[in-house]
Amino acid sequence: MTALKKLCLCMLAAVAVLGCAHDRTPAQTVADARIEYESLNYGRCQNLCDGLLADSAKFNELNVGQLCVLAELYTLLDSAANHNKPTTVADVNDANAARCLGRARQLDADSVDAFISRLPAEAATRLAVLNRVSTYLNIPRDSLVVEDELHSDSI
Repeated sequence: MTALKKLCLCMLAAVAVLGCAHDRTPAQTVADARIEYESLNYGRCQNLCDGLLADSAKFNELNVGQLCVLAELYTLLDSAANHNKPTTVADVNDANAARCLGRARQLDADSVDAFISRLPAEAATRLAVLNRVSTYLNIPRDSLVVEDELHSDSI
C-alpha cells in the first residue's frame, strides 16, 4: 500500500511541476527560447517562439527588447537549421521576424534601431532589411492607392 501512496505522490508532484511550467511569462519564454537556441535545441526554440506569436495576448505583453530578441531568434533559426538554404520555413520565419519588429517599432522605433546597431554585422544586416519590410507592413492599405487607379474609368 505504501508503494501506491508513493506513486500517487510522485504523480501529483509531476502534475504540479507541469502546471507550473505552463505559467511561464512571455518574457521567461523568450529567455527560454534563447537558452534552447544556444543549447542547439532548434526545434524546441522554434516551438517556443511560435507559441508566443500564436497567442496574441502573450505577444502583446512583450516589450521592445523581447520582441527584438524574438525577431533575432527567428533569423538565427533559419541560419542554423537550414544552413542558409531558402525554404518555406525560412520564409515564414522571416515573416514572423518582420511581425515582431513591426510591433516593436510601434512601441519604440529608436530602441529597435539601437538593438540592431549592437548586433554583429551579418545579423544586423538581415534584421535591418526585415525592419524596413516591417515598416511597409504597417502602412494603411488605402494610402497605397495611386491617383490614376482612382480615376481609371474616366478615360
